[in-house]
Amino acid sequence: MTALVRWFVMKACQEFDEALLSAIDITFQSLGESCRHAIYFYLETTFRVEREKIPDKITEFDDAVRTIFKDGAVLLEKSILNNLSEKLGLKPKNESTLDFAEAVLKIRTVVSERKSFEVIPSTETQIKVAER
Repeated sequence: MTALVRWFVMKACQEFDEALLSAIDITFQSLGESCRHAIYFYLETTFRVEREKIPDKITEFDDAVRTIFKDGAVLLEKSILNNLSEKLGLKPKNESTLDFAEAVLKIRTVVSERKSFEVIPSTETQIKVAER
């Protein structure tokens, strides 16, 4: 993998992570600003899941949200997935049997495949980047 291709893959991952964090922010904000701050504080102090690390600790985040909100976690997770899908231009599938962490990983895969780039040498030996 060339440095250019690695850069594009890294950029796609970074964009996904930002969209995920934004989707979580929107969902938590719907509970109120003070609740949003309290949830992030609780996630960090009790579960050792910092906001910025959520994309890398999605299973731990899922477990923490389920511990905090019990049966209500399903509604929050559905909202997060809907917000994430909207931000990424995807159609959410409500009939999914995946749990939250699996759904996030599947969306990440779909986005990385959609955003993956190929480096194609042209006939003039210049490099063109084409999105699949």
